[in-house]
Amino acid sequence: MNCLLRPIVSWFAEISIALAAAIALTPGILAREQTAEEREPVYRGRTLDVWIRMLDGTDDEQLVAIKAIGEFGPEARAHADVLAKKLSSIRDDIRLEAANQLATWGPDAKSTGVDLARTLVDIDPEIGAAAATALRSIGKAANDETRIAVANAIGDRDSAVREHAISVMKEIGWHEGSVAVLRQALISKEARVRYAALKAVANVPTSLGVPLRDRIYPLLVDAGLLIRLETIKVLERIGVDGGFAAALAAAIDHADDEIKRNGLQAIRMTTLGAAAKPIAPKIAALLEHEEWDIRESAALALWKLDYHDRRAARVLGESISTGRSLAPSPDVITAIGDLGPLATEAAPLLIKHFESPRQSDDEKVANAIAASVARIGPDAVKTFAGLLESRRGELRVAAAKAIESLGEKAEPAIPALAAALADTEIDVRIHAAKALGNLGSSAKSAAPLLADAVRKEFGQYRAGEIDSRRQGFGDRRKGKEFFTINSRGTGTRWLPVVAEASWRVSRDPHAIEALEKMLVDLNDDARDLALAALDRSVIDPRASSVPALNNVLRFRVAGYATLREDDSVFERMQMQYGTDGSIIYALRVLERIGADGKPDLEAVKRIAEADTSPEVSLAAARALWRLGHSPHAATLAAECLAVERFAQKNRRDDTSAAGRDSNARSPSAVVEVLAEMGDAAKTALPQIKLAYQQATDDETKAAIGSLLKKLDPDAAGKLGVR
Repeated sequence: MNCLLRPIVSWFAEISIALAAAIALTPGILAREQTAEEREPVYRGRTLDVWIRMLDGTDDEQLVAIKAIGEFGPEARAHADVLAKKLSSIRDDIRLEAANQLATWGPDAKSTGVDLARTLVDIDPEIGAAAATALRSIGKAANDETRIAVANAIGDRDSAVREHAISVMKEIGWHEGSVAVLRQALISKEARVRYAALKAVANVPTSLGVPLRDRIYPLLVDAGLLIRLETIKVLERIGVDGGFAAALAAAIDHADDEIKRNGLQAIRMTTLGAAAKPIAPKIAALLEHEEWDIRESAALALWKLDYHDRRAARVLGESISTGRSLAPSPDVITAIGDLGPLATEAAPLLIKHFESPRQSDDEKVANAIAASVARIGPDAVKTFAGLLESRRGELRVAAAKAIESLGEKAEPAIPALAAALADTEIDVRIHAAKALGNLGSSAKSAAPLLADAVRKEFGQYRAGEIDSRRQGFGDRRKGKEFFTINSRGTGTRWLPVVAEASWRVSRDPHAIEALEKMLVDLNDDARDLALAALDRSVIDPRASSVPALNNVLRFRVAGYATLREDDSVFERMQMQYGTDGSIIYALRVLERIGADGKPDLEAVKRIAEADTSPEVSLAAARALWRLGHSPHAATLAAECLAVERFAQKNRRDDTSAAGRDSNARSPSAVVEVLAEMGDAAKTALPQIKLAYQQATDDETKAAIGSLLKKLDPDAAGKLGVR
């Protein structure tokens, strides 16, 4: 029995030993597997710790290690301070590589800010630039110690270092400690440091820059020109206080004329002038200075200060008459005019300047001279008007234009303007007539001459009509007798202008008759000019104009007709009368005439059917409603809201009447017309709803939505109108 059990016991003992060994070995096996999972990352077979230890090796090993450390990404950035130590290496390539590496770490490198700031002044400019890049990447995460260290670099001898320091401060920000460095730099004995400090102040927040003003004011009399100019820029940015006037007075009194000039420039060319008012008398004393440019600068400075001195007009007048003005001529000219009667002696100099061929062709200068002459007084205007008698045609034209621009202030020139109505130059006549028209009843003394000019030109138009009849101009179809004037010469431009002027001055009835006659002129420009004159509110169109206005509409309808190839005359009429401007003007004038201004409704309907331009369609719809309350008007107006209709507007001629009337080209104008129709617009609800759904911009959608809510609140709600 014992012999039988012994092998079994032995077998169990071996099993037990094996199990115990397995249990004992299990923790070790698990431990080895866990270490494999938590093993440190490696680069080229080495861990981060190994590469960091290599930073203490040979120079070549250090260079390789810096590059390798960057490959570990965020895990390496806890060792930024170790890397920063390499910024002081003897080897340029090691310092450069360290700076470049830190530049990629951004705010994670903030602890190295002071070391990077010291590297800004590296003898190798490439390394300094790399340090600046690294500092900018740190940005607002930089600490105050870094900001002070960078601010100290602003006074460096090397201009590149100074620029780097300023650019860095823009990114990392300023604080009181760094501004204190600038405060000291502003009084440095070295000009380059003072200049760099000013450049830096230009980037300081205004709240930090204001306390520096007491150090900046003395720089207005600095020996360096660039420093003085930069001082003016900085003060304009951060503003000035009561101390500015005293500092400016020191500049005005300085023995150096260049400093005087810069002091005056601070007033003349900036917004600092108001603070200099207390020293205006001191500036006025410079009007007697021996240097002409200082005299002129003083005069312009006084102008900015609104300080009037008779001598300033003389100085400015001399400047423009000699052609050596420092400032743009319009400024000098305006300054003279602002002196008013004090500038009486300068008026002849202004007029002499105007007579220059170059200046009389410059409309901006010409208008500035005219305006200044008007402010000087009536006598100056009379003298200026004498240019209308010049032998030079272009000068007379320029003078007439300039006087026209004066409006009511041109009254002293009425006799000269009346005489100019007979000038050989049509542009002189036109602008003289417009100037008289602007004066209205104040120019009644010129009324007979205006009326004579209208009758004379109107007689030529009558002759033109006879010529047209003899040549058979007109549509002989269907028994219609539409005879038109075949206008010739300069009357196309002259008659509508002088007729309007005559009406404005004396309500001359012949003026309206002449304009009505022009409504059937074959010349498109003449017809539009007449329509435009009638359309202006200063002229009261009469019921007698209705037949001629309706002829304009019928001519447009005729233009749509199928023409015989041999009917060249009528084809010409179609081409001439095919402008939207004529139609829109005619309809607007008919509206103004009111109840008696019944349009040819059939012609209007046919125009609306044939013309695809929204401007004409809208004008037709408005006229149909206002003058006849036609039920067709609402549908016609609503069709104008279609997106594709207004998409054409950018292809239209901006010189046309419609092009000049921006309201006629806006979908909101259509909404206004439909709103005017009230309940009658409900017949067009389907088109209005569709237009709302197709609207592509918020403004149009809001306008149409507002109309929908008034016409059909339920439909508006279903469409989601707010």
